[in-house]
Amino acid sequence: HVKIEYTPSTRLAAVTINGVSVYSQTLSTSLSILYAGFHFYRTPEGGGKLDNFQVSVQDSTVISDSFSGSGAVNGRAAEAGGVTWAAQPGAVVSGGRVLDGAAIAGVPFNPGLLPGSPTVAVTADVDPASSDWVGIGFANQATGPYWSTGQIWALVRGTGGFTVFALGTSVSGNIPGSPVNGLHRIKIQYSTPNRQATIWINGAQVFSQALATAPDIRYAGFHMYVAAEGGGKVDNFEVSSTTKP
Repeated sequence: HVKIEYTPSTRLAAVTINGVSVYSQTLSTSLSILYAGFHFYRTPEGGGKLDNFQVSVQDSTVISDSFSGSGAVNGRAAEAGGVTWAAQPGAVVSGGRVLDGAAIAGVPFNPGLLPGSPTVAVTADVDPASSDWVGIGFANQATGPYWSTGQIWALVRGTGGFTVFALGTSVSGNIPGSPVNGLHRIKIQYSTPNRQATIWINGAQVFSQALATAPDIRYAGFHMYVAAEGGGKVDNFEVSSTTKP
């Protein structure tokens, strides 16, 4: 386990490996940090592995990663040596992109662990292309067909239709609006105090309902079903809340 910490106010840089401090020094000048990342040197695919890559900023967490080519994500074999996403409650996951056959991914996200009565949201830009389904939602599991047993989901088809699933209720229709740069923007918002679920596609509200019971939200994720490689796409995947962890 490798951990690097840098405090801009004091310019203190510290590195620990497996809990042992191997470096700690106050730098003479401030760092110009534009990226936080990882590197595999001369390792063939599968020859190196990185897991639980996490970037923390103050009391929030920002995680950014990208995938291309074949493979799967969230604990399975994947590009870049099997990276899985991890997030603290209230985290923001940005820049996520998947080009994969029938890919799924989930970010651990439990509104019950957040203080107060937050409103939580998940958004993404999606391109269903010729795939059967591409969409995002809140789920209670992060493996298998978790979108179908999930709590609140919105998925679109390459043929131009959408379907919303919310605790057993489903609503279908034609995708409103027009894609931007070939991508449809989906946003799902859930307010914990009144159990209100609201969904927008391309800025148009397609679902708004106070759910009879509180959904069991443990993950925020995305799903592409029967998507040939490059046939479906998810970009700008983001999970957010009105309160910080």
